Amino acid sequence: MEDKEIHLICKKYNIKNYKINNGLVDVDGDIFLYKKQLTELPLNFGEIRGSFECGMNQLTTLKGCPVRVNGDFYCSYNELTKLDYLPEFIGGKFYCDVNELKTFDNLEKCWLVGEIYCDDNPIHEIFHLFTNKDWNIGEIDRLNMLIKDFSL
Repeated sequence: MEDKEIHLICKKYNIKNYKINNGLVDVDGDIFLYKKQLTELPLNFGEIRGSFECGMNQLTTLKGCPVRVNGDFYCSYNELTKLDYLPEFIGGKFYCDVNELKTFDNLEKCWLVGEIYCDDNPIHEIFHLFTNKDWNIGEIDRLNMLIKDFSL
C-alpha cells in the first residue's frame, strides 16, 4: 500500500499522531475502529502507544493487527475463530469476548501483561476450567488438548 493511500485511510478513520514505518502504521495514542462495519482491518499496524479497539465489527481475522499494543487490546464482538495475527505484545488487558474462538493457538506467541477476557466463546468454559486450576496460562498446548477432548 502506498503512503498516499495510508494517509487517506488514516484521515477516514480519524487516526492521528501516526508515522508510516516500512508500510506499518505506528500511532502515538489510541486507535478506535469500534463499530465501523469492518470485515478486515484497513491498515497494517506496527506499534500502538495506547489501546487498540476493533470490537463490534465483522472481523474473521486479526490480519493487520498491531505488532505491539502498549495498552489494552479489544477485539470483542467479532466473528473470530482463532487468534492468528495476535499482537506480539499487549501491555494491558486482552478482551476477546463474544467471538467464535475454538482454539487458543498463537496465544503463546503474545507477551500479555494483563488478564484475558474471553466470555461467550465456544472455548469459554474450558478456558475458565483451565485458568481456575491454577495452571500456568503459558501451557497453551495443554489447553488446546482439552478443547479437542471436548470436541469444540
